[in-house]
Amino acid sequence: KKRRTTDSSTSLRDQCERKYRYIKITDPSVLQAEVLNRQDLWKQYSEKRSFIDNWDLENKEGGDYDEERKNEIQKDILDASRKCLKSENVGEETISALLSNLNFYSIQPTWDEDDLRTVKIMSYIWSPVGLPRGVCLDFFYNCRHRSYTCDYSFEVEYSMLPHIAENDEDKKSREEGGAERKEKKFLCSNGFIDSASIDGTRDETLSMCIEVPNSSGITPSVVRALRVQLFGDASKSIELMSDRALLRFLLCACGAQGLRCDEGYAWQADRAVAQQARAEGIDLPSSSARGDPASFECSWLDYAV
Repeated sequence: KKRRTTDSSTSLRDQCERKYRYIKITDPSVLQAEVLNRQDLWKQYSEKRSFIDNWDLENKEGGDYDEERKNEIQKDILDASRKCLKSENVGEETISALLSNLNFYSIQPTWDEDDLRTVKIMSYIWSPVGLPRGVCLDFFYNCRHRSYTCDYSFEVEYSMLPHIAENDEDKKSREEGGAERKEKKFLCSNGFIDSASIDGTRDETLSMCIEVPNSSGITPSVVRALRVQLFGDASKSIELMSDRALLRFLLCACGAQGLRCDEGYAWQADRAVAQQARAEGIDLPSSSARGDPASFECSWLDYAV
């Protein structure tokens, strides 16, 4: 009788705690009680995550060439994410929990021989501390060279999950995936503007691509909101990983960094500038692979992070 009358939200929570790997939190104040006791959140979380888990497993099956290359991209993302977290001195328990709570809903690449021409990636990162919610990340990349121009796009969007339906129309929209599209928010982007068509005219002989990187979505308040979504209490979870580590992980988890995608504009820095940046807590990637061990470079996205 006692078992049958147990609150269903508690039983769903117990099922999820047995099924998924979470970080063991010794301070219960980090996990918001008003969230843990919400039956609607646990129901939506359980249904959504089960669907994504099954979809993820289904897409790992099959042995054709496209599936193999999708699996390669997925492995590259996981490897880059682990490398990123290790470089930020994140603990092994936190790394394992983050990666085990990362799912890929969609990986859609097109190739030009071995060059990645376009890719669309949708990944889900669920709370690693056992809160019934997560973050959905969308990454789109396109780089195609034309006769006079280059089609180039690089964009990252995100949304918070789950979305609570307030009425029948919202519920129907959520079931059809519309709520996630509606809730998407801009994080960063890069792309070209064709100078030949800026003034309304077009002259291919005057065509020049002007790169327009935009990191306006990367702000302390956005990163803090993402932290609260995944970890609960922001001030206490900072011990698990820094804001920069969290942001770098999110960008790696959707393929925006660490994958074979050109981020776009980057500038070179000599050793003196690199040492000054490091003293300020900014590590510039070495470009020693290009033959100059004293040279460093920083992309617009590295700089924003």
